[in-house]
Amino acid sequence: MMSKNEISVLELQKMIEKKAHFKLIDVREGWERDIAKLEDDIHIPLSNWQPEKLPNNIELVFYCHHGVRSRYVVDQLLANNISSIYNLTGGINQWSLEIDNTVSVY
Repeated sequence: MMSKNEISVLELQKMIEKKAHFKLIDVREGWERDIAKLEDDIHIPLSNWQPEKLPNNIELVFYCHHGVRSRYVVDQLLANNISSIYNLTGGINQWSLEIDNTVSVY
């Protein structure tokens, strides 16, 4: 069972298909985005974290390569009473393996 504030790649796919009101936030580095990225995301790398760039009044789904850095961001935001935020379990790597094999694995 997933922990609170975690979503699977299958859940994210359903959100995208339903055109749910949310925004994807990529916390990876620029060189990683050159290899693989998800559509319609916002890039705020953890190495240059700027939470003021986060959109307001919308659910946010954070992702990275395997879900570790994005989990860290979600935990920090939760500690500051930010809600409606989720970590993509397994990150873009899991997305590539389970949902879209055209997204490069690295």
